[in-house]
Amino acid sequence: MTWWLLSMAHRNALRAYHAHGQYEPARRAVIRHFRVHGTLNLTQLEHMMDISGPTALRYLDQMVEEGLLSQQGHRGADAFYTLK
Repeated sequence: MTWWLLSMAHRNALRAYHAHGQYEPARRAVIRHFRVHGTLNLTQLEHMMDISGPTALRYLDQMVEEGLLSQQGHRGADAFYTLK
């Protein structure tokens, strides 16, 4: 299953988290996605949460700094991320 097959309710919930500036609930939703799909890249996160590239990159960088994710490849569009 891929990111674009997420239920509309799940996507709407993610958008609501972002719209209210709630990083923590959005982070939990992203972690659930990783547990189901195993990996995620910047473009997938942008589309899944309906956010800009810089915001998606900031979220991913923050999760890497927190020790939740591991980055594979170079930073940015060429990288993908996995749970630690």
